[in-house]
Parts: sequence; C-alpha cells; structure tokens
Amino acid sequence: MNDIENLMNRLRSSRLKINDLIKNIPDEHIHLPIPNNEEGRNAGRFKTVQEVLYRFIAHEVEHTIHLTKILSALNKDMSEAKMILKELQESRAKLEGIIVTLEDGDLDRKPHSNEWSPRKIIDHLLHTEETFLSDMIIQAIEQKKLMERE
Repeated sequence: MNDIENLMNRLRSSRLKINDLIKNIPDEHIHLPIPNNEEGRNAGRFKTVQEVLYRFIAHEVEHTIHLTKILSALNKDMSEAKMILKELQESRAKLEGIIVTLEDGDLDRKPHSNEWSPRKIIDHLLHTEETFLSDMIIQAIEQKKLMERE
C-alpha cells in the first residue's frame, strides 16, 4: 500500500467512527452542554453538542481549502482523468452522506410501486461502475496496447 492509499484508508476509517457516533445522536441530545469545557485549547469555545457537530463540517471545509491552496502554490496541475476522479470522489461522498443517514429498514422502501428503492439505486450504481463502465475503459486501453505492438 502506498502513502496515498494509507492516508485514504485512515480518512475513511476515522469517518466511519465519527459516522457511528453521530448517526445515533437523537434530536433531544443536540443541545446538551459540553461538560468540563472551562480548560484547555478549546475552553468555552463549544457550548453544545450541536456546536461541536457544526465544527466538524467547518473544520473539514477549512482544511480542504487549505490543501487546495497549497497544491495551487506548488503548481500541482491535475490531468483531465484526475479532475474526473476528483469529481467522482465528491459525488460518491454526497451519495455516502445520504446513505449513512438511512436505517436498514429504509433500503427496500419505495415512495411508489414504480420507483426504485435506495438499495436498487445503489446496486445499479455499483454494478454499472464495476462492470460496464470499467470494462469499456479497460478494453480501450488494451486495444491501444495491441495496436502499439503491431
């Protein structure tokens, strides 16, 4: 595993832990006071659970902008494929953001009989991504390699 893969795994693992914590917070706990909030680096800064939750968002946005700024200063340009990869990751994050809020019982529910369930949508995306679309790219690259050998 290279350094990038290791960092990505650490980010995912950390987020899964946070997801498990946050998804189980009932609305009646959102305004609970933060205990022992008088000392330390963040003394008095976060008064409620809600303020801490919003800080998770702001902190990630802050450092995403920070990283973007650093990469720009380093003249780190992305290829078109890497720009598309970035968009795919952002789109997947939005999808995962929706999925993580569901309960197991929601996966097979449909608003109308002719609609798809959340599970069917996800299965469709995974099947298309893992077979059809990936296969087309692999075939194109293999075709180019064959032509170069001739």
